Amino acid sequence: MKILILSVLFCIFLNSNAQSNTSLDNAIREYAVVMSKNFTHGSELFKAIVTKSLVEQGFNEEQYILDGIKKIDKDKITREATYYMWYKIFKSDIRLSTQLSSMGMSPYNAKIISKHISEFSTMPLSQGLSSNSSSEYNISRFSNLELPVNNGEKVGRIAVRFSVDKTGKVTSATPGTKGTTLGDKELYQKCKDALMNARFIQQDSIINSGIIIFKFTVK
Repeated sequence: MKILILSVLFCIFLNSNAQSNTSLDNAIREYAVVMSKNFTHGSELFKAIVTKSLVEQGFNEEQYILDGIKKIDKDKITREATYYMWYKIFKSDIRLSTQLSSMGMSPYNAKIISKHISEFSTMPLSQGLSSNSSSEYNISRFSNLELPVNNGEKVGRIAVRFSVDKTGKVTSATPGTKGTTLGDKELYQKCKDALMNARFIQQDSIINSGIIIFKFTVK
């Protein structure tokens, strides 16, 4: 009897979680449409505010910002940068929800995305990540790591989340994770390539994932 009750409760939990994820996905899709529409066809003031915020976060190419906003539902880097923008302006999901509704979002989806933005913008780096994945490692923990060439043209940081096997072989590398201040796709690829060709130096405690920061400065 106890097993049956636990099974029912587990099924209810899974169904509730799936519905929650679906609601957020729908809210993100509408958010993308509204942001793109207002950025492309809205006021020059709104476009200037968004552009200024993204430039402050390291997006230093106007065309890259425009392209990112147009496909913001799929461009996670640009979308999360706008999350930080909104949170910095409003600091309240209730006020943000009102603002997004005035821009054309349905009140229901505006409430969902506003809560998500607030939670995302205040979430500690380690929250929700797998074992070891929140730990930041120095470049000295990698062998054969060739640092990406930047020529001093871009200034900022690119955080890359990586996974490794027990031998230290890098099995995946995802640039642009939380902590990134640059939005340069070419540098993202260079960071990823450099990491995929390197090897993590495993020590007594086996690491399966983590974060490495590539820092770019003016020469």
